[in-house]
Amino acid sequence: MDDDKARRNLVMVSAAILLAAWLDLPLAGIAERVLGIKGADKVDPARAWSAVCAVLLYLAYRFAFSDDEQKARDALSTDWQSQRNGRIRRILLREARQAAAGQRPPSPFGVEAAKYFDHEAEAHHIDRKDGGVLAIESSEFGVQHDAPWQGKVSVSWHAILPGGNRISSSGRLLSYSFDGLRGRLPVVLPAGLILVLRSKTSSVAIFPVALALLAMGCASFQAAGAWLR
Repeated sequence: MDDDKARRNLVMVSAAILLAAWLDLPLAGIAERVLGIKGADKVDPARAWSAVCAVLLYLAYRFAFSDDEQKARDALSTDWQSQRNGRIRRILLREARQAAAGQRPPSPFGVEAAKYFDHEAEAHHIDRKDGGVLAIESSEFGVQHDAPWQGKVSVSWHAILPGGNRISSSGRLLSYSFDGLRGRLPVVLPAGLILVLRSKTSSVAIFPVALALLAMGCASFQAAGAWLR
């Protein structure tokens, strides 16, 4: 069984099971389509549904260990890291700009950034309440990922004084970390949603698996109900 055929068979069988469950089609039609058994209306429903589950499990196994699926998972992992790191950078840049404006972001990085910008404003005699502005350009903001959820940020800023004069600073390294579920959810949810909706690899790696899981749930439910009757 080649890789394309493994994916196609898994999707077709899963879709047939879900469609049959949604439309409440008779078991005989599913068994004939999935198992190739004619006259399935004479077969014990519990055994027939169990056989459907076994076939679906076999197809899922063949698909999971196919070369194309492995490549798709590797590509999906790379896409996920890119989306996650991009989201982390946007959050850190937003918090750094808030701290530069005199606000107090609640995250550990935001607190450290606020202390740094307060010190810089005082050292350079910049009164942010009187119109002094500490600004951070996106190009001046670099993120170094030492681990999936922690690393360092290189921050450079420039200030426009009330009289129009401009001063600039050299880079400063600040640490960041996203700890616990609460800290990581603002990264995981948007990055995961974008990955699923926009990544080409998600349709190859995720869609067949999700469809098969739904189909297995339906078939298992039907088999359990048939055995208990």
